[in-house]
Amino acid sequence: LNGRVRVFTRDYEGNEEELAILEGGQFFGEMSFLTGKSRSAYVSALDTSMLMELSFASMRKLIRGNLKVKEVLLDYYRDRQRTVKEKGDKMGRVSS
Repeated sequence: LNGRVRVFTRDYEGNEEELAILEGGQFFGEMSFLTGKSRSAYVSALDTSMLMELSFASMRKLIRGNLKVKEVLLDYYRDRQRTVKEKGDKMGRVSS
């Protein structure tokens, strides 16, 4: 809702790679929600931040009632997946 968070990943040696800085009105967690896989990144607050959590059931209900929301999530998912792959390639990791 407000504040700033840092999204990052770690390689096998524990080195961090920043993926994004998100600000109020942006979201995270869609990759895990859409794929059912465990998280692929970590998130830490850079400033005092107020977040809103939606349960899996709430998100599923929202998507079923509004296909535009699903389209937006899928677009973000594709963009973020591409970013993760590009950053992983730079770090010499093999992404799935």
